[in-house]
Amino acid sequence: VLASGEVMRLGKNTVKGVAGYDLVSLVVGSEGTLALVTEITVSLLPKPRVLQTALLQFDSNEMALQAVTKILHSGFLPKTLEYMDASCMEGYAALVIECDGDEDESVLNILSELVTLANPTDSKVALSEKQREEIWEHRRQMSVRLKKRAAYKISEDIVVPRSQILAFSQGLQAIGQRHQIDTAVFGHAGDGNLHAQLLMKQETNHDKALLELFELTVQLGGTISGEHGIGLAKKAYLSLEQTPSVIALQQAIKKVWDPDGMLNPGKIF
Repeated sequence: VLASGEVMRLGKNTVKGVAGYDLVSLVVGSEGTLALVTEITVSLLPKPRVLQTALLQFDSNEMALQAVTKILHSGFLPKTLEYMDASCMEGYAALVIECDGDEDESVLNILSELVTLANPTDSKVALSEKQREEIWEHRRQMSVRLKKRAAYKISEDIVVPRSQILAFSQGLQAIGQRHQIDTAVFGHAGDGNLHAQLLMKQETNHDKALLELFELTVQLGGTISGEHGIGLAKKAYLSLEQTPSVIALQQAIKKVWDPDGMLNPGKIF
C-alpha cells in the first residue's frame, strides 16, 4: 500500500521473471519507508530428512577461524556454520556445524569429514535430537549469558567478507583495549554476519568505540548492518559505507514513493 493509499501487487507468480525493476526487493529493503506490506507470498522448500550437528572446540580464535576457512574451501557447504569466540565461551573458541540431506550415512560422512578437516581440540557430535537441542540452546542463549557478565551491553550486527572475520575479531579486541571495554564476537561464520559485543560495567560514553567498530567493518570491505537495517540507531554511520551520491539517490526514491514523508519518518536518512 503506497502512501497515497493505492494498493499495488508486486512480484511474479513464476519461478523466474525480470520484467522491469525488482520492486519487491526495493520494498523489502526499505524498512517500511516506501510502503506498507499487507500480504506476502512465499515459496516453501522441503524440510531436510536428515540433520547432523557437531560442536567443535578450539584453543584460540585463530584456530577456530582457520578451521572456518578450511571448511568453506572444502567443496562442501554446511547448512550452518556458527562461530563463538573465546570471550563468549570463557576460555576456548567454538564452531557449530550442521549438515543436512536425505540419507543418514551420507550426511554423517560429510560432517565427519568436515570435523576431521577442522582439526578441533575437542568435538561433540549430537547422537540424538536432545543432544542437538543442547548444542543449539547454548548458541541461542549466548547474548543472554553475555548480558549477565556486563551491566551494560551493546550488540552490533555487522558483516565482513568471510576472509576478514579474523581481522575483524582482532581489530575489535584492539578497540576494546583502547577504550577499556570488554568485547566478544559470535555469529554466522558461513556468511560473515557477526554480532559484535561491547560489554561494560556501566553505561559510559562508548560513542568513539562504536564509531571505530563501524570504521573497521567498512575498511575490511564489510557492511554496517547484515540483518537489522539502519533505522534510527545507525543512520549517523551510513555515510561511512555509502557515498553522498548513493544516499541522495535513495532519498530521491523515497520522495517519489512517499512525497509527504509519512512512512517511518526519520528512519535511515
